[in-house]
Amino acid sequence: MTVPPLCPLSVSPYDFSRAGELIEKAAAQKEPRGLYLLGMLELDAGRDTEAVARLREAAQAGDRDAQYQLALLYGTGRGTAKDGKRAMDWLRKSAAQNQPEAQYLLAAAYSRGLYGVRRDDAAAAGWLRRSARQGNVEAQYALANAYAEGRGVPRDPNEALGWIQLAARNHHPQAAAALERIQAMLKKPAPANP
Repeated sequence: MTVPPLCPLSVSPYDFSRAGELIEKAAAQKEPRGLYLLGMLELDAGRDTEAVARLREAAQAGDRDAQYQLALLYGTGRGTAKDGKRAMDWLRKSAAQNQPEAQYLLAAAYSRGLYGVRRDDAAAAGWLRRSARQGNVEAQYALANAYAEGRGVPRDPNEALGWIQLAARNHHPQAAAALERIQAMLKKPAPANP
């Protein structure tokens, strides 16, 4: 007796040709994830203009990863004209759908005033928190520093310690040094109120 495959579209992890066929088939049917994956393959192959078109289709259909990639392409001008407003529009849409890298980049845009947005440390901290809660280690590290410095949030060494410990557990390369700095902050006596 033969056992049927678990998935009727079973693909060996090394069967890239078959995977490509399935991606193209899904894209031909206008399936958003298929469009996104085909766009990423085209981007990887250096067919930037075609990639932008596919990613735009997927993004318009609501694929959050396509929206994020399209934001990056508009932000850098790769395969399309550089356009900060469009980059921010797609970045906001992706971040609103809980795409952690988009949330982190949106936080950076607010923190630095990129893509024509007004600098807003509180908005940056809010997006960092959302990204950090989803496991984005860069956001965890940045949020720890925001709490340590009181940037966009009230200064809170205990909150900073929790986030930096999490970033360290997730192997952020600079977390160990920041952990020592934050622990030293906690050891200092609080300033006396006059």
